[in-house]
Amino acid sequence: MKQTAVEWFYTELKELIKQSELTEMKPSEFDDRETKLLEQAKEMEKKQQGYSEEDMIAFGEFIFKHTLLAHSKGVKNLFEQFKNK
Repeated sequence: MKQTAVEWFYTELKELIKQSELTEMKPSEFDDRETKLLEQAKEMEKKQQGYSEEDMIAFGEFIFKHTLLAHSKGVKNLFEQFKNK
């Protein structure tokens, strides 16, 4: 079974905590390594989802524009029907 980004991050974070307890790791080093793990997990999640943030924004804009267009056509049709009565 393929590991999710969250599962991977959790496993790696537990390992980092163990390493920090067994060594004299400075808090700043721990923070840096934790940040790198989080960034890696975010990249993994993007790949697993298959869509980038830019893709999702573009899709949202597409839906918004087409919803407005459909709405304006509907309003125009209603206006035409009203005008013809």
